[in-house]
Amino acid sequence: MAPSKHSDRSAAPAPSTPPDIVLVRPATRADTDALTRIARQVGIGHSQPAEVADDIDFSQALIAGQSPWHQGPLYLCSEAISAGTLERRGVVGQCKLEVMAAGVWKRQARKRRFIVGREPITADYEQLEYDAGPQHAMEFAANAVGKEHRGMGIGSMHIRSRLLLLRHLLRKLSHIETVCSVTLTQEDTAASTPDALVYPFYEHAVRAFFGGRAFDEVDRLRYKNRARDGSVQFVGEFLQSAGEHDPFRAIPCHLLPDHVRSALGSVRASAERTRAFFLKLGFKHHGRYDVLDGSQVLELPRDHFEAVCRVETFVARSDKNVPPYAPQRVFMVQPQQGKDFDISRFRCVRAPVVEDRGELHVRKEVLALIDARDGTMLESLLPGDEGA
Repeated sequence: MAPSKHSDRSAAPAPSTPPDIVLVRPATRADTDALTRIARQVGIGHSQPAEVADDIDFSQALIAGQSPWHQGPLYLCSEAISAGTLERRGVVGQCKLEVMAAGVWKRQARKRRFIVGREPITADYEQLEYDAGPQHAMEFAANAVGKEHRGMGIGSMHIRSRLLLLRHLLRKLSHIETVCSVTLTQEDTAASTPDALVYPFYEHAVRAFFGGRAFDEVDRLRYKNRARDGSVQFVGEFLQSAGEHDPFRAIPCHLLPDHVRSALGSVRASAERTRAFFLKLGFKHHGRYDVLDGSQVLELPRDHFEAVCRVETFVARSDKNVPPYAPQRVFMVQPQQGKDFDISRFRCVRAPVVEDRGELHVRKEVLALIDARDGTMLESLLPGDEGA
C-alpha cells in the first residue's frame, strides 16, 4: 500500500492519546475478579465473586453446547489495549446475551364511564399490569463499563459486537421473535450500598408482592430459579393470575408517591448513551418496565433486525504502517459458510484501520487478537459512530 494513503489519514490534528483498541470475547474464570469489581462499581449484575463465577461457568457450558440458552446468559467481557503501544490494560467492561425470562409491568390506560341519573361520570387512569413480557426475546443485558474507562465508547462497542454476534446466533435460534434491552433506572444512591441496591419503585410498589424480601435477594432468585422452559416460576407465582378469584397483580399509577411515579422508567446517567444508541438503531419503548426495578424495556422485532445489522465484508491486510490515530471500525472474522458458528472462537475488535477498495488494512498484532491473518475475510457493521 502506498505510504501516501496513510499520511492522508493522519494529516488532521490528533488527540494527545489515541482511543484504545477494544477486544470483546467470552469471559473466563480468570476474569472473575475484574468482572466482580466492575459489577460492584456500576451496580449491575451479580456482585459477589461466587455468583459471577457461576455465570461464567454456565456461559462456558452454553458455548460448549452443554446448557440450553433459556437457562442462563452468554457472558462476554471487554479488554482495553493501547492503540499506540499495544499494551494490554486488562478487563474494563462486561455484557451479556440472555433469553428474557421473567415478566414485565405493562402500562395500560383504563377508562370507566357510568351515568348516575342524568349525570355521566367518566374516569380515566393508568395502571401497571403484570405481563408475561415480550415472548421469545433475546436480551442485550448487563452492559457495564468500569468507571475509569467510561466515555470512551466501550458501551457502544459492547452493543456493536453483540449485534454482529447475534446475526449468526439467530440462524440457530429460530424461536427468537424479539430483541430487547432493559435500560438501567436510577437507584436510591443514598440508601444503596455495593452489596444492597435500593430502588424506590421496588420498595414502594413491588416488595410486598415478594414477602418483603430485599431487592438483591429477589433479583438473584429470579435468575437462579428457572424452570425447564426458562420461565422464572416464582415471579409468575406471585404476580400472575391464579384464577377467577385471584387476578393478575396491578399497580394503580395514581397511588404511587410522586417521586416514584415521576421516576418510573427513568434512565440513570451512565446508561443514557446506551439507551440513545438503541433508540438510534430503531428499538422502541412500548410501555413495558422491568418487573422489579421499573427500568424501561426497549424492543425490536426480529424481522427488523437484519435491516439494523447490515454488514460490509473486507479482506484483511496486515499492515504495520496503520497509524494509531486512524479511524476505528468494529469487526470480526467472517465465519465460513456451511459450517456451524463456533461461539468459543468469537472475537470482536474495535481498532484503527485504513480502508482501500475492499481491503481493511490492520496491524498484524490487532489481527492476532481475533485469530485472523493476512487474507482473512472480515465483516464489519456499516460505519457509525463507533467512538460515541
